[in-house]
Amino acid sequence: MNEEQLKIALRMCYKLFDSNFTETHKNAQEILTLIAYRQFVFQEKAFNNFARSYYIFTDLWYRLPSTQDINILKEIESEIGIPYENALFFAYALVGNKNGHFWIYDAEKIHEFNSKTKLTFKLDSHKKFVKWCSGDYETILKENSLLPPFVTHPIVETKTKPTKTDGEVFMIASPHYIHDKVTYGMYFTLIDRFNKGGCNNKFKELFGIVFQEYVGDLLRFYFKTWEILPEIKYKKGKHNFQDSIDWFITDFHASFNRHIDIRFSGLRLI
Repeated sequence: MNEEQLKIALRMCYKLFDSNFTETHKNAQEILTLIAYRQFVFQEKAFNNFARSYYIFTDLWYRLPSTQDINILKEIESEIGIPYENALFFAYALVGNKNGHFWIYDAEKIHEFNSKTKLTFKLDSHKKFVKWCSGDYETILKENSLLPPFVTHPIVETKTKPTKTDGEVFMIASPHYIHDKVTYGMYFTLIDRFNKGGCNNKFKELFGIVFQEYVGDLLRFYFKTWEILPEIKYKKGKHNFQDSIDWFITDFHASFNRHIDIRFSGLRLI
């Protein structure tokens, strides 16, 4: 493997890799320190993305009358093949896997999960989740995208059975991408699902509404003593009405005002 091939491999396997990383940092200890720091950044991002995705899809979406045209959890279940909460459980189990490989859970393990978590897993739940996340060697090598192939297929189907009793073994190519696929990666999955061609995308439209309300919830949480007011419609011209900025926050005691307008064009995938 030459230097350029090594850089490509690193970019595919490690999303935070910078092509100039080893050129600007020559000292091995410095490189390891920077990588370790970035691991802490990932842990913070992982927590934030999980909290935001879970809150938006399982709670906030169903509290807004304007988003009821889409039953978001049913759409996610239809896409993955299992309920969203079950998919999150399997994803975090794999993210915490220390071996880098695993087998499909058997009936005994599924029964154990049902009794301990109070969720409802079926015998084929894990198999369906792995199928949604995985690709075989041929599929991954043929992936023709500017994105690393492991974004779509963070699990590799090895098509090998190293033991006689456990069945096919699967390899975890990237725990980061497994986590990302079920959290903010769901945004892109659903964008594709509702892509009917043209500029209109019903999911993207409704997600923008939910995300605006999500920001409002954060404002109300962190500015508890302030007045948080949503957007209003104001008259522009004789017959036209226009929406104002999205949020007004006011501290009357300090005579302090802030206006917040959310410009949401989409989440960042990598």
